[in-house]
Amino acid sequence: MKPISGGADEGFGEPISFTSDGDVWAEFLRVRIVPTAMIGSGETVETTQGMRIRPRQIEKGWKIIEGEHTYKVLHVDTSTPGEIILTTKEVDP
Repeated sequence: MKPISGGADEGFGEPISFTSDGDVWAEFLRVRIVPTAMIGSGETVETTQGMRIRPRQIEKGWKIIEGEHTYKVLHVDTSTPGEIILTTKEVDP
């Protein structure tokens, strides 16, 4: 797994480039599927992927590349000493 941090952006949008922050070990947790309601489009589901990693610098908005898959970090939980739990969502590279 390779975390990549956000680089420069244009205005207040998404970063336009990312920089590799090295390789890291990760345990993929169970996929979570939650029903959600989108305004004007009815009910949908949101699928998120939990990941457990060793403590390191990582922030919300970073991307993680694992093989052919790219995930965006939605939440970083540092409440348990010695590990970080990430909530991520698979995105287009």
